[in-house]
Amino acid sequence: MKKIVFVIASVMSALFVGGGVSVSGAADSFSCHPTASFHSPTGETTVSSCGVVEVSGTHSWYGDLASLGITPDRPMVEIVGTTSGYILLGEDGGVFAFGDAPFWGSVPGLGVDTEVVTIIVLGTSYNVYGRDGSVYQFSQPAAIQDAATTAEAAAFVAAYPERLPAWEKLAWCETRNRNIANSTGTFRGYIQFSVSSWEAVGGTGDPMDWSWAEQVYRGELLLAIQGPGAWPGCHRAGLADLGSLPAL
Repeated sequence: MKKIVFVIASVMSALFVGGGVSVSGAADSFSCHPTASFHSPTGETTVSSCGVVEVSGTHSWYGDLASLGITPDRPMVEIVGTTSGYILLGEDGGVFAFGDAPFWGSVPGLGVDTEVVTIIVLGTSYNVYGRDGSVYQFSQPAAIQDAATTAEAAAFVAAYPERLPAWEKLAWCETRNRNIANSTGTFRGYIQFSVSSWEAVGGTGDPMDWSWAEQVYRGELLLAIQGPGAWPGCHRAGLADLGSLPAL
């Protein structure tokens, strides 16, 4: 009998990671070789077992695990393309989303230790299929679909996509890319704003009530004022390479 698990999870645009990973070292438990790909008449995108993505023809590269300094504990078994991005699927059910690909949860996030074979994206949900016949269904909640973004933030993120990987690295370091508060509630959101810092750069309300794009935009403003030291524990996770703030 097929087991189906339903999950409602939060989403982060640009990138989200959910799987067994380490941030240094090497994937020495398996060899690194091509494992999956998707193609069109004009190109191909391929992922290796260790999470390296290569493109050919007119296909675009949106990042991979190596570019984030992430070494997977289990090999990648699938890559699925979206309009302007792709999802990598780990053997343990870890989901790694790049570009416009969605992240709504992963199997390791459920505390399940299993082996999976593929993922299918279905509008506002995706299914991860286990080798044992289990199906894990992850869905995007309406509240996240409507996450607030100002016009200025949306325009900035659209104009400077090359700056997003640095913020994705910071978010991974700070919160493992989760829109959460720390244990005391003092720091909030993907990149952990204090309320005073959020308000100092024009933010209103709770940072967690705003979208990833909005938090990145306010982070850029804070970076321009305080520099990478505004995130003392994780500032080396990409921000030092950003340079001066582009025109806003």
